[in-house]
Amino acid sequence: ERITILTARGSHRRMDEAELPKKLGALRDRFDVHRHDWLDEPALHDFGRTSDGTRVTANRLLTEADFTLGIGSIAPHGIKGFSRGAKIVFPGVAGRELQDRNQWEAAQYPSERVMGIAENPMRHRIEEAARIVGLRYIVTRVSDGTGRLVGCLAGDVVSAHRAGCRLSLKINEVVLPARADIVLADAHPADRDLWQSAKGVYSGTMAVRDGGSLILVAPNPEGVADNHPVMLEVGYRPFGELARMVEAGRVDDLVGIAVLADLAQVIDRVDCIMVSPGIGRDQAERLGFRAARSVQEAIALAQERQGRDASIAVLRRGGHLLPRVAGERYDA
Repeated sequence: ERITILTARGSHRRMDEAELPKKLGALRDRFDVHRHDWLDEPALHDFGRTSDGTRVTANRLLTEADFTLGIGSIAPHGIKGFSRGAKIVFPGVAGRELQDRNQWEAAQYPSERVMGIAENPMRHRIEEAARIVGLRYIVTRVSDGTGRLVGCLAGDVVSAHRAGCRLSLKINEVVLPARADIVLADAHPADRDLWQSAKGVYSGTMAVRDGGSLILVAPNPEGVADNHPVMLEVGYRPFGELARMVEAGRVDDLVGIAVLADLAQVIDRVDCIMVSPGIGRDQAERLGFRAARSVQEAIALAQERQGRDASIAVLRRGGHLLPRVAGERYDA
């Protein structure tokens, strides 16, 4: 009766009652479980501001806790460098202000300057905010591509996270001799919708040459992003046009536009093809992808542009994979 579990959905869709036992097992019935809603203003508390003036709002249950423990797993991440650590709170149980600022700022960086790099401006901001709201301790696991547990780190929200990042880097980094003409990438295990499977694009763009073809293969059974309809409402626009929309104040969902901008940075540079039974051809094309019904068809489309002798790199489990190219520099 002294323990409360708070789900950290960020701006993803809410878990339903059938999914909670799958996530929590026997803990679902043993403890009080609350599902966070980032748009539910009465459920949020204003904790103040970070040193750069960003307003810090998060679930008000944090104000009632004597001890806050963050539980999660670490993998390379195209927006925060690596997942988890302070990310369990921001965006996990945050309001929209800090999510908007962090997500949009991250969209200014290509994957090569953020993914797999723990020390970056977005990570530092959420760690400062996490201390403001009282997150002091984390337990986080590192798994390999098959889901097998490799390590578990526990302790301070920053130092334990960095130790997990170093281990995750050893497990998930792959070094390519050169960028490929064609990259075929899935997004497993993050492939429920395009909001998740975009991770395959962030991973794939680090392996494909400028002007090459990037093929995303993902089931996306829930479509594009029901939690962020702005993605289909706006659709693909060149990165500069999206930036002007934000500067002009024409955007309500800055988090959603930021993901469009992340994808636009890639689409502006390479030919993107999507193989996804959950996303129709019209939707794929509206988002800037060419659509294919199968991997074989996608490779044929890519070879029409890149040539029959084009080099091909295959990235499996792109939701966690960190491709890097020998001789290239990576820093934030």
